[in-house]
Amino acid sequence: RVGEVTKKQSELYKAMGVTPPNTL
Repeated sequence: RVGEVTKKQSELYKAMGVTPPNTL
């Protein structure tokens, strides 16, 4: 599901200091 991927992506983006577009 997208929710699960978003959670993992959020951590990756946070580590890079970037906001994932999925959050919007």
